[in-house]
Amino acid sequence: MAQRQNIIEESFENVQARFRSAGEELQKLQDRANENRQELADRAQARAEKVQKQLLKVPAIKAADDFRIDMVKQIEAQVDEFMSRMPVASMSEVKKLERKVNGLTRKVRALEKAAQS
Repeated sequence: MAQRQNIIEESFENVQARFRSAGEELQKLQDRANENRQELADRAQARAEKVQKQLLKVPAIKAADDFRIDMVKQIEAQVDEFMSRMPVASMSEVKKLERKVNGLTRKVRALEKAAQS
């Protein structure tokens, strides 16, 4: 009976060891896959940048890109001008007001707490 129990325990320990080993191997495979994925992404990015630089050497594409840049600048300037004419607060003004409101809220809470004491 004790021998049978030892065999069962050894078998169980063997199975557990194999599961641990399989988990470690799986982790190694995942790590290697992540490294390969990152390496592939880096190579693809470098290749894309190289192709982009080569394309920008073509006069027609360079002219089109320059035109695109000019249009973006003009559109941004027109949007800024439009927004400045509208009675709408800018993002920096909203953040400044938000900080003031938060500060006032803290002061009101402190006063309420002091009044309760």
